[in-house]
Amino acid sequence: MRILIFLGLPFLCSLVAVASSIGLLRLRGWARTMTLCLATLPVASCVLDLIFDHSPGEWEILPVAKILLAILAPVSIWWWALFTRLSVRSQFRVE
Repeated sequence: MRILIFLGLPFLCSLVAVASSIGLLRLRGWARTMTLCLATLPVASCVLDLIFDHSPGEWEILPVAKILLAILAPVSIWWWALFTRLSVRSQFRVE
């Protein structure tokens, strides 16, 4: 499960991000929505890993999920603040 979260999900998100960046350059509404989803998915995967990874007998040398969450949460909040402003939302076409 952790391999899927830490390797598979970022790879799939990067493929979607390429399509989304092209849509952002063309000011498409779906691209703005997709970018907000891409800002949320990595944070959500770290939170799910922290919730479902209850290994009381193991000692974790480097708490990867906690470090990633500390880095990704402010970045995700910044993207949400940027793309939900009224001045930015009004520039995108809804199709």
